[in-house]
Amino acid sequence: MTEAQLDEIEAAVGYNLPTEYRRVAASPPFRPIGHDWVYWFYDDPAWVIEGTLAPLGDGGYDQSGWQAGYLTIGQSGAGDLYVMDTTADGLPVHCLCHETHAIEPEWPTFATFVADWIRAPGEIAQRMAIEDADARRRMRLGWIILAVSLGVPLAARWVLWVLR
Repeated sequence: MTEAQLDEIEAAVGYNLPTEYRRVAASPPFRPIGHDWVYWFYDDPAWVIEGTLAPLGDGGYDQSGWQAGYLTIGQSGAGDLYVMDTTADGLPVHCLCHETHAIEPEWPTFATFVADWIRAPGEIAQRMAIEDADARRRMRLGWIILAVSLGVPLAARWVLWVLR
């Protein structure tokens, strides 16, 4: 986001954004997972503003538990909002569940949130590569079993026909 977009967020939410958030939002260190967009960290000021001023606006959330100084910074793949507490030391990041509307601590600091999401794409890609290799191995084994289960009876019939 640009400085002007970050200023727009500040004006809309009514408080100053933490310096660390501004730094990361201005130059996000994140990369997509596969072909997926980076949904866990919003790069659009409208999403930050809407999520902060009307969290889960389309889900019947009555904003119970919502605190002044909460800033919506992203969302999980399941649609839960990532909410940073701009008033607490370390800027902890919570998760606002879209189903239960509970606000639960997720990362003790914003720095931990950033570090986890920098590391996540590599870990997920590695796990996906292992799962793909396992799937290919199971597929080869399936073809071998199929070939043997079809081949042995056919070979036995052929041998019996030749021996007649």
